[in-house]
Amino acid sequence: MLIRKIFFFILVFASYSCVDLKDNEEVINVEDEFDIRLYEALEMEPRSLILEISSTEFLECKNAMLSCDLQLNPSIVLDIQDITLPEDCILESTKAICVNDLSLLADGTHSIQLSIRDDIINLGAIIKSTSAYQIDLDTDHGISYYEEELLRLPNQLIWGKVTLLEENEEVFSFVNSLQAEMNMAQLELGNYGHFKITEQGFELLDMNNDDPAIHPFIFRYSTIDEFESIREFIENFRTTYEEKAVLEIFNSEGLEI
Repeated sequence: MLIRKIFFFILVFASYSCVDLKDNEEVINVEDEFDIRLYEALEMEPRSLILEISSTEFLECKNAMLSCDLQLNPSIVLDIQDITLPEDCILESTKAICVNDLSLLADGTHSIQLSIRDDIINLGAIIKSTSAYQIDLDTDHGISYYEEELLRLPNQLIWGKVTLLEENEEVFSFVNSLQAEMNMAQLELGNYGHFKITEQGFELLDMNNDDPAIHPFIFRYSTIDEFESIREFIENFRTTYEEKAVLEIFNSEGLEI
C-alpha cells in the first residue's frame, strides 16, 4: 500500500513538472528594446523598401552605432546585434539606428525572420501589393513599436513645412495659400513612411505637429511646368523672407526643393 502511495505522488509530481516546464518554454521574457519603421527610398525608380531598426530609448551619444546583419536570399533574415557607444561620444540625445535596404521586392508574400542577438527569433511575412506593404509578425519579442501597414507613396507629390521665425502678414498669407491646396492631394488615411494622413489632417513624422510656429502642407502637381513654377516661387519666397520663415519642401522623387 505504501509503495502504491509513493508511486502515485511520483506520477503527480512528474505531471506537474512537465506542465510547468512547457509553460516556461512558451513564455519569453525579453525587454522591448527596438522599434521598426518601414518606408520607401524615393531617389530611384523602381523604389526599394527600407526596414529601419532604432533603439526605443534615447541615448546620450549622437554617434552610437546599432549593428544589424541582413540576408535577403532565399528569405529576409535580419539579426539585430548590439548597440555600441564609442569612446569619442558626441553628446546629443538621439536613437541608435540601422538602415536595411530590402531591395526590389516583387509583389507577393516574403517570409521574414527577425532575430535579436542570434537569440530571440520572430517569424512573419512582408506582403507587397500595388498600393501598400504590410508586415505581419507572428511574435514581436523585443520589439516595442511598429506599424503594420505602409501605404505606397503616389507620384507628383510635394510636401513640407513652413516654420515661422516671426509674425508677418505676407508669410501668413503664403502659409494659408499652401494649406488651402492640401485638399488637392486627396490621399487615403494612413502611414506613408515619410508622413501620415490622419483624420486630423497631414502630419510630418519626427515633428512637433502641435507647435503653432510650424505649418505642414502637402499637395500634388500635374505637369513638369507646374513643378518648375512651384520651384521658382519657393526660391523667390526664400530670398524675400529668409529672416522671417524657414521653408522645407520635398517631393515624391526624393528631392529636397
